[in-house]
Amino acid sequence: MPARLDALLRSRSSREAVAERSYWHPNGFLKIVLAGSSGAAQLRLHVWPEAPDQHDVHDHAWPYRSIVLAGVLREVRYADVAPGDLDAQVMWCHTYRDDGPGRFRLDDPEVVNLRETTRRLLLPSMRSHGDPFCIHSFSAVVTPAVTLLAVGPRQQNHSSVYRRTRVVEQSVVPAPTSPAEVATWVEFARAAQCST
Repeated sequence: MPARLDALLRSRSSREAVAERSYWHPNGFLKIVLAGSSGAAQLRLHVWPEAPDQHDVHDHAWPYRSIVLAGVLREVRYADVAPGDLDAQVMWCHTYRDDGPGRFRLDDPEVVNLRETTRRLLLPSMRSHGDPFCIHSFSAVVTPAVTLLAVGPRQQNHSSVYRRTRVVEQSVVPAPTSPAEVATWVEFARAAQCST
């Protein structure tokens, strides 16, 4: 992996190509797609320069494996349980899907009940993994925080996001990133990886 990051740092056209397919994710992190394409297997960096204001609960359309390169993250996992579970939180579940190039859409929600099942802190070199049915939140505790992810091919055409209040604005257009931001955070990840 260090050789791949070194090659990216040396090539302006590679940094531009990575920036073109990367963006600031609505969940509060920078998603840098190092290799792969949407819907297929990907290798990514997720970067939290600062701790997010909210803890975003979500699932995935694909399986993933990740390792923390820098910082400390908190992962909380949830189970979708029957109404009446006294330990559950009532949440709005919106499906989250592609809505054209660089756009996503939150569909009309349904009410669900989520109960926290596990909570853990992830330090550098610690790993996490999940499948499309893993409901969790992943947030930075010590920043900057960086994870390296291997994401499998998409297994369903949407994922879900869970909110305490219903989302009114259902169109999501993530903020783009730049080749300079890609270079900054790839260099940071490269240095962090060499120190773990």
